[in-house]
This record gives sequence, C-alpha cells and structure tokens, in this order.
Amino acid sequence: MHQFVQITDAQQTPYITENGYQKVIISLKSVRRGMDLWGRITLEKEKPYTVYIGRIALGYSKKTISVPDTNKLLRPGETCSLKIELYKNQYCSGKCLCVYENKSWKRSRHWEFYWSQTMHTDLGYTDYPETLRPLYTSYVDSVKKYIADSYNRIEDKEKYKYAIESSWGFREGYAKEKRADEIEDFADFVKKGDLAVAAGRFNNATENCGTEELARSPYLTNRYLKDRYDLPEDHTIRMFDNPAITKSYVDILNSAGIKYAIHSMNPDRSPYHKVRQYDLFYMTGFNRDNKILVFNGKTYGDNYGFGGTYPNGKGSTELAEREILKLIRTLEQRTGRRAYPYDKFPMPLIPFGDNKPPLEKQIRIVNDLNEKWHSQGYAYPKIISAFPEKFFEDIEREYSHLIPIETGTEENWWNDGWGTTAYESGINKKNGTLVPVAETMASVASLCCGASYPTDDLCDASDRASVYNEHTWGYFAYKKCDAYYQQNEWKRSNALGAHALARKTIHNTLKILAKNAAQNGSSIYVYNPLSWNRTDVVTVRPEDDILPEKFEIISDGESLPYELSGNELSFIAKNVPALGYKLYSVVPVDKTPDFISETKIYGNCVETPFYKLLMCDDGTVASIIDKRNGNREVVDGSADVKWNQYQYYDDFAIPFQNMGSKFSSWKWNLYQPLKENTKIRLKTTALGAEIVVDTGTFRSGSIRQTIKLYDDIERIDIENKVLKSALPQLVCKEEAFYTFPFNAEKGYEIRYDLPIGNVAEGEQIYGTSRDWYTANKWVNVYDKSDDYSMTLSLVNTSLLQFGERRTGKWSFDYKSEKPYIFSYIMNNMWQTNFQGDQPGAADFSYSLFTGKGKSVSWINRVSWERCAPLQAVFIKKAAANMDGRVSEKSYISINRPNVLLSTMKPAESNGDGMIVRFNETAGEETQNIKVRFCEDIESYIETDIIENDIGKETENNEITFSLKPYEIKTFRIKTKKDVSKAEDVGAVCIDIRLPRCGHYQKDRVKELTDNRTERQGVIVSWKHAKNAVLYEVYRVKDGRMFFVGSTKHNALFDCQVTKEICESYKYCVRSVGAGRKSEFSESVTPQKATLHDSEIFEKPVLYAVPREKNRIDLFWTPVHGSVPVSHYEIYRDGNLIAKTPDDYVTSFRDNGVHFDNRYIYHIVAVDVHGSRLKSDDVSVDHTDKYFENQDSALARKSKRRFLNFI
Repeated sequence: MHQFVQITDAQQTPYITENGYQKVIISLKSVRRGMDLWGRITLEKEKPYTVYIGRIALGYSKKTISVPDTNKLLRPGETCSLKIELYKNQYCSGKCLCVYENKSWKRSRHWEFYWSQTMHTDLGYTDYPETLRPLYTSYVDSVKKYIADSYNRIEDKEKYKYAIESSWGFREGYAKEKRADEIEDFADFVKKGDLAVAAGRFNNATENCGTEELARSPYLTNRYLKDRYDLPEDHTIRMFDNPAITKSYVDILNSAGIKYAIHSMNPDRSPYHKVRQYDLFYMTGFNRDNKILVFNGKTYGDNYGFGGTYPNGKGSTELAEREILKLIRTLEQRTGRRAYPYDKFPMPLIPFGDNKPPLEKQIRIVNDLNEKWHSQGYAYPKIISAFPEKFFEDIEREYSHLIPIETGTEENWWNDGWGTTAYESGINKKNGTLVPVAETMASVASLCCGASYPTDDLCDASDRASVYNEHTWGYFAYKKCDAYYQQNEWKRSNALGAHALARKTIHNTLKILAKNAAQNGSSIYVYNPLSWNRTDVVTVRPEDDILPEKFEIISDGESLPYELSGNELSFIAKNVPALGYKLYSVVPVDKTPDFISETKIYGNCVETPFYKLLMCDDGTVASIIDKRNGNREVVDGSADVKWNQYQYYDDFAIPFQNMGSKFSSWKWNLYQPLKENTKIRLKTTALGAEIVVDTGTFRSGSIRQTIKLYDDIERIDIENKVLKSALPQLVCKEEAFYTFPFNAEKGYEIRYDLPIGNVAEGEQIYGTSRDWYTANKWVNVYDKSDDYSMTLSLVNTSLLQFGERRTGKWSFDYKSEKPYIFSYIMNNMWQTNFQGDQPGAADFSYSLFTGKGKSVSWINRVSWERCAPLQAVFIKKAAANMDGRVSEKSYISINRPNVLLSTMKPAESNGDGMIVRFNETAGEETQNIKVRFCEDIESYIETDIIENDIGKETENNEITFSLKPYEIKTFRIKTKKDVSKAEDVGAVCIDIRLPRCGHYQKDRVKELTDNRTERQGVIVSWKHAKNAVLYEVYRVKDGRMFFVGSTKHNALFDCQVTKEICESYKYCVRSVGAGRKSEFSESVTPQKATLHDSEIFEKPVLYAVPREKNRIDLFWTPVHGSVPVSHYEIYRDGNLIAKTPDDYVTSFRDNGVHFDNRYIYHIVAVDVHGSRLKSDDVSVDHTDKYFENQDSALARKSKRRFLNFI
C-alpha cells in the first residue's frame, strides 16, 4: 500500500540538551499537507517514548526532534539501532504511517573545544631577534592584564589562558627585561594554570640536531626554568609552523616526562597538512614503549572565527559558531584512515600570525558563545578554556583504544631550507659533535687534572648551536635591505659563535690534558673523543719553531709515516685508547725519513691495499673496486649521473613561489664540470695517495675536489669545495647536488641515521617528505643479493634525495628505483623565511666505507670516527713530575663498543656530582655494560634525561647497567673529592648602561622600552675556593633559594634585581668541584653602590676565513665579564671598520678586501661600562688561486639566451 509520508533520513546534530537529549533533524516526504504527526522512538532495547513531530507540509520538509543521548549508553566506536514510528495521534495508537530504522545509530558526541591562546615564535622572521626581547615582554604584560580582567568579569565563566610556545622566548624576553618580583608574579600565574611555558625550547628542526643536542632539548623548560624560577614542568611540545618530529625525539621527550605534541601546520611548501590535517595518532620511539600523542591541527593562523585570523582579523560570536559547526561537520564526515571518532578538539589559537600580540576579544567570544548555547538549553557543544594538555589527557582517558599508532619518523618538508645556508649549516652540523666533545674533554680535565670548567663558554656554545636549528632561517622578504642582511648575520652568529667556543675549549683543554701526561721530550698528544679504541688520521698544527728541522714520529718503537704541508702535520695514529690519549714522540734525526707508500698510481688510477679507484677526465669517479671483497664494483658505471659529480641547476623559469609548480625540463638548465675545464693531479703521499681536481662550471667558477686514500685505513675521504657566484637577483632559483650512483641489484635497501637510531627509506609517517631526507652522519646502500654494504659518511651536509632529482615532485608515496644518492648540498627554493642567495666558498665532505654484511654497529662507528676526528697538540717540554703518568690510557673505559658516551658534564643546579650519558648505537640489546673513570667514583645513580634521580644510589667505583636498542641512559656520579665553600661573598647593586642597539629596528626598541638607556643589576663576587672548577650563584628570598647562574669566574651579574627591590633579596654561592658540590656560602644582602670599574674576563678568540675573491669572513668567541658586554669592534690593519649592532652578533663579513693581499684583523670587546679587551691579531693571506676564478668567463657562461623571468 502506498505511504503518504516517509522519513527519508535522520541526521544527528552536535546539540545535546541539558536534560539528556540529542537534537536530530529528520527529513520527511509527504503527499499530504497540514497533518500533525507524533513519533514513537525506540533506541536499541530502551523503553520507547513519544515525541510530537509537528505539522508537516506537502513535499519535502525537515523537523527537529529529541533523541536520547547515547554518549553514556555506548562506548566510543559502538553503534545501536534507532527506530522511529510515525502516527497521527499522541498515543501512537492505530495504524503506523511509516517506520524509519537505522541499525548503525552512532554514539552521540559531547563536543568540547579546548580553547587557549598562544603566539608563534619566529626568531627574526618579522622583527630583528634582539627586538623580540622587549616585544615579547610587552605581550606578557598584556597577557597578565587580560588574565586579571577576565577574573574580574562575572560573565567570564571561562577564564583567559595563554601559553608561551617557546621557553626561549620567556628566558630571553620577559626574564631578561623584568625585575625579579615581576617574574615571581609570572610564576604564580603559571602555577595557577592561567599561563604556561611550553615544554619545547622552541620550534626547532629536530632532525638537524646532534645526539646530545637533541637530548638537551627539554632542559630549558623542565630543568632550567624549574630550577631558576620554580616553574612547573610542562608535558606538551608545540611544533607550530614547521611540521616534523624526528623519531629519536620521542624517546628523549618521554624520558623528560613529555607525553604530548601539537602540530599546527603551515601549508607553505608542506603538503603534509593536506593528508594529515586533524589527525590524532601515537608516534612511537625506537623503544616501542615510548610514545607521544600527536595532534595535527589546522593552519596555525586560522582562529576559527574568534578573531585574529590572518589577514582578516574579524571575529564574532556568530562567525565562531558558524566555523565550529562547519568544523564538526568536517570531522564527523571523515571516514577510513582519516576518521575522527572523538568529540574533543584542541584550539590553541594564534592571533594574527608570527610574533604578534595576544587578543583579549577571543575569550569574550568564548563566553558569549557558551552563554548562547546555554540559554538555548544545550549542554554540548561547549568551549573550555584549557591548554592542549587537558585535551590530550581527556582524550586518552576516553579514546585511547581508538587512537592509531605510527612507527615511522617524520621527514621534514621544510628542511630543504637548511641548504639555503650550506656553509653555516655545515659548520653547525659539526657543532652537534664538537660541542659535546668539548664538554666531555673539559669535564675529564676537571676530574683528572683539577682544571676549571669553562661553563660560561660551553653553555653559550650549546645554546647557540641549538638556536641555529630554530626553524626560522631569515627575514620574511627576499630583498636586499638591512632587515634581510642583519637577520642573516644574527642567525649565522649562532653557528659560528658555537663553533668558535667549541674550538677554543678543545684547544685549551688539550693543553691541560697534555701537560698532565707523561712525556720525556717533544711529543704529540693525541686524544680520542670516542668510546672505542681507534686508528685514524690525525692533523696537528705546530706552533712556531716547535718542530725540529728533521724528525721522526715514534710510537711503540715504530717510525710512523707523516705528511708535512705548510703548517699542518698529518699521520696515522694507531690504537688510540677509547676516551683517552696516546703520546707520539717527536725525535730529531740527521736525515728526514723516506716513506714508501704501498699505494700505486698509474694514469688516472690509484690503487691501495683496499681500493682501486679510477678517475674520469671530467673529475668524477669512474670506478671503485673493493679489493678486500672479491673486487666488488662500488660505482654504477651505467648511471645517467656520475659518482662525486657536481650538478648545478639554474632553475631560471621556476617561479619564485613554486610549491605545486611543475619542474618541466625546459624550466631549468643543468651544468656539470666538463673535461676541458678540468685539471686532475694525482700523487702518492706518505699516508697513501691524494687526488686533487680543479674544475668549474656556470656560477661555480672554481671547484676543488680532493680525494684521499690510505695505506692503513679502509676508507676513501672526499672534500668538495665549491666557490659559488652571487645570483643576479634574490628571486632567481638554483640548486646543486653531488651525486653518488652506487652499484646494487633490485631489492636494495637505503638506510640513513637519525640523531639517535636509524631508519630505512620509507619508514616514515605518511604525508611527510619523500622528496628529500635528512641524515645525521651516514647513508647506507645495502645490496641484498650479495650481502654488501656501501656507506657514505656525511661530515657537514645532511640533505639527501634518493634515486633521482626529486625537487618539485611533492610525493607521498615515492620509493627510489635506483640505488643513487643525491647529496642535496644547496638550494634557494623558498620564497620566505630562508636565504635567497649564498655566494662564497663552501665545502662538502664525505667518506666511503664498504664491506660485507649490514652491521649497523660498524657503520655507526666508522661514521662517528669521520665526524669526531682525533684531536692533537704538541708538547715541547718534558713533564716536571712523571709520577703515575703513562704514555697512553683511557680516561673513561666502556666495555661495549656499541655504547657511546654522548656527554660528561657537571650536574645542573638541582643535584650533586657530574652527569654522564650513554647511547646504544647498534640496535642491539646490550647487557652488563661497565664504565670506569680515571678517578674512582664514590657512587652513581640513574637519572632521567633532565637529571631527576630515578634509581637507587649505588656505592661503587664503576657503573654497571644495560641498554635496549638505541636507548639512551643518564647517570649522576659522585666522587670523593671535597671542595671548599666559597668565602668573602659580596653583592653590590649598581646602575649600568644598556648594550649597544645599532640594528635596523633601534627606534622600535626605544619605543618598546620607553627610551630607556640604563638599567640596574647586582654584581655578586667571591674568592676562589679550593678544588672548585666552577661556581653556582643563588638568590634567596623568604628562605627559598633560586638558581641564578653558573660561571668559572669569581663574579656574576644578575640583571633582575634593582635598587628598588634589592633589600628583599640575598645571595649565596656554591662551589662546584669535579663530582662534588660544597655547602652554600653565607648569604649576603646587596649594597647599593656606584660602578667604578669592570672586567672582561677573557679576550675574544678570533678566526678569519677567506670566502670570496673580495670577502673574508670573521667570527669570534662571545665573551663574558663582571657586567654585560655592549658590542664588538672590528679592526682591519689597525683601522676600525665596523661595530656589531649588539652584544649577540659575533661574526662579520668583510667585503672590502681584494684578492692577492694580506690583512691583519683584531676584535675588541666593549662592555657597558666602557672597559675594552682586544683579541690577538689574526693574519690572513688571501692569495689562494682557488678564488681567482670566482667570476671568470666560465662562471658567467650560461646556456640561456635571455635573463631570468619569474
């Protein structure tokens, strides 16, 4: 029988009433008009009930009815049956007009939106970084006011909440600009839950970090800020903008108590957001028990109608409701892998974009919208003022069984930008190894020799190396202006300053350690920074007149071959003890020894005991035969690219903004060095052989490729030095590669390492980059057909493309079909945030290792050896006292070769002793690890990654433990060495001038600081304490101690206490020995005084490097003093040529020089009181013919007949 009314659909709405019903919209089709209907509703096995449908119209219509809320009836993911029967009367008696039945009625969702506000930190993108300090401070002042005002408004049921995304922003902004009492007020806001400082230091490119740098990432919030300001630990990192977390980081975060991560992605040059927006998943570490819960949010500039969405800042209750309902529809319609079965959603909103102010209007809209829904009788949806951590906690409590698990790493789409500053990025990659090496060496010198520990320098080096990896590489616009160049100089000062400090520390520490070794006369002290014995090349630079005219190097009764080139002496140091040293005697002789190498040269071929290498006439490598493994060929000679071939792409028709653009072949020209422009020199050396290739091509007029092979070391070292010309415009596009086509059968595997652990090609979270990858120290091609490994060690470059040039493909599913490694050495594909051009010389260093099997342990060891070279220093005089001294020993011994010591350092202020950290490198479960030290220790206890004790203290003179694959463990060791208490502590509160502000935004800074030119602070001083290697300074108020800072000197400046409040505080000092800390000194109240003199503690150490035909780069160590440094002055040939704009920049590019000249430079550090300290002079002979061809005809020879068009 024909029905005159039908229910065609029933749609659940997000509205849940306070009396327990869900609003449901039913769609009706009727052939009659003006009829009243009632419905009997049956939900699963619940008792039926009756609702009035209403008078229906002819044709199609919709009616809203109330259906029982199923949220508590069903578990997440469950469904039930719903039946609606229509009747003409309220008793639902008689004939049923129609029946609608849905057997998959979904659980109703109690939609909750977790609103909070934050700001995205971009160091230098919109403003000069030094401007951000007072700018961020002004924002926090506004936030504190908004919080107070929200509490004072009765209508604000939900209160204003604000999170500081970057703990660096708080430490370097508010904490440096404000008084101690104002910072204490800030801490109270955090403890009450109205403010938060995120767990992340900032949004950094984690895949670029060294092992220890990554381990130290959680320190700033959860260790330093906790110790200094009593801020609570935070458990959520905010990775806004730059969408990537390396798998290694998960294990680090978990050890620091950090469980959650929130992405809020930028779609610019990152297609990740297209396939992963709104995804919620667990990301596991190498330990599968370790995981973080990740939410991928919308574009971080979208504020969902609450106001502040860039570029339209409008917001209103109506607009916010519309956007939320639209969002709910989107989430509820997602199916399959993209399904969102939850009813909770985080909204950490960022008004207006990068480095922009907070917006109070949003909390008013939150409360107005909640009140609107409440007045309509709805319990849900609702907006909660809460940080994302509460969202994660709530969703785990209710939905943990539904959350998918991802086991791969996140490969960063943005990290191609690392290659826009290839020279500086390469240096900072070295810093990832050198800084912890310097830290460990200095700790060994403190423990074994009683040397002072250079904590000022090493903390600064660690900090700067980390800041370089912050995701902002440059100004937002590519244009030649002060903003563009000064931001770039500030950025590069991080890499260069850290490098200078590491080199200084290693140099000084080598002298201390060597002085305490046994030597009978002139010797070379060689230090091995790694955890296993090794044989390797070592290079040492003799000081003036230290070497005899003719000499031998003797070790174990054997005369060792050596190469002396200019001021560099190189030899093979055999069997250098792990984390220890070996002495090599320098003995005068009547005749310089003749060294006969086993290596042979014939034509363009070099043959060593290990390899037979054949060169092409164009300077590339034609063949490498592995003689130890059945004469196995390493190079694929049939490839369309060559081995160690430079490839420069002039992307002349690639748009300035090129995401999504097709990289058609007509849009670019490829340039490679040709044989007619190439000169190859092959020569045997005392150590093996050296091949030097001088060549060039368009915009790279001078390329020098040096290949070294050895008699006694089974590897091939490569250094490629490229001198690039400037682009005609910053908007022109370019990229360059070195290619390495390896020879392997189908089914090969490409594997590369991360800061900790390693992954194979494709072992990554879906949607992350498959066009380029970031390797830490190596990439390996494994041929399964003959169980053969070919490993390329990456010393100072990281970006890789696999199989082919992948730029512009934007693929989610690509996997290479050829075992070819494209080392992506430089590019400028971005149109913002990074650098548009990088003229000058940059070197790219590699090593080749080959062998049977796929031993990750061996691959890691040989690659670490290449990246952490042996360190050496000459000893001219015999030791005064030889008692107990030996010619070789390990300062620290570890009985497992797959266990790496990543650092040894003094403990942070929360605990005693020294900290040692270990990392398993082979992917093997390792038991019964034993570690001994040069000095007996009294006890040890395990800590988490941020030095909270988690184990039981064990009294023993060695550490015994186990490690899971790729696990990292940290221990606190205590020694028996007592240290005296600091005496004669004094404190004076003084007025000082502010550091120089000479950058392009100086007027903006004046505006932000009310034209302030002076500030106040306290100088704390004390006398040296016996056995102290450094000191910790504490501020005392109401019986509570707050850590201020540490120094190896006898004074420290506290900028947070002024004369207005100084009588409320006291200061005390704790001496820190090598593995033991003293009692606290007596506390003193600062006295108000006038500053009469000041001291800069150490002179800057200057380094100078020719980079272009008309340019020499300078960089130097930052220095410290009794009061802050103001700026640095740069002198050439005795004449002042520049001043740095502030106290932070420690680099300078001198473009006023000429090739084939000699220059003498020095730097003067100037403090805020006017005291000055000059560096030593550094002489630069700018005469290397390599620079002569930078702008030669070859460098200008283009294949194009027209200029760039965009």
